[in-house]
Amino acid sequence: MLRLSGFGWDDSEKMIWVDSDQVWKNYVKREPDAKGIRNVLFLYYEDWVILFGKDRATRVLAEGPIDIVDTLEKEDQTTEECYTPIVDLPDCSLSASGTPCNQCGSGTTSKKKARETEGIAKGLVDMAVEFGSFFKKTNTTMEEIAHRIGYAHDLSQARKLVNGELVKLPLNTNDRLRAAALIVKDVEMVDLFFSFPEEEKMEWVCLLLVGCV
Repeated sequence: MLRLSGFGWDDSEKMIWVDSDQVWKNYVKREPDAKGIRNVLFLYYEDWVILFGKDRATRVLAEGPIDIVDTLEKEDQTTEECYTPIVDLPDCSLSASGTPCNQCGSGTTSKKKARETEGIAKGLVDMAVEFGSFFKKTNTTMEEIAHRIGYAHDLSQARKLVNGELVKLPLNTNDRLRAAALIVKDVEMVDLFFSFPEEEKMEWVCLLLVGCV
């Protein structure tokens, strides 16, 4: 999302910034489940700052942890290419017995460095897997929350429209208020009410008021 034109990150509010309502409407048309995440706080942002640094934490929202680890590996490789090791030459002076005082240790040092490099690489891979799993679960949770928020918002709007629809019917104030109270108490009742054509709503409301529904 952050890679798209018209989107950005609001660091002070810890939420996704959108250039205009039209940009958001166009995006929601393509991704309907995302309509509930506008103006939602991303509280994990501070943790990402600690883990990756500010720049990389912002990039995590768009790239994910695997890309970040790949970048780290490339930076480590570049550092190793620019590093010139200092090789200690062995002291081959002879002792009184005629044997070398110090044996050459370059082979042992190379093996040790190779093991250390393998350990670092494995650690990065393990970290990528762990963070990949974490962010996958987080993204799934956010999608579920967004879907539920979106549904709750739609339901709230529908409930507000119930009285407006009842006003159109030939009901006295007392019957209208009773009908509204009965309808908005049940989600299925709200959906059913709006599913009827205009000519059937009055008959259904009358049945509701006498307890036949």
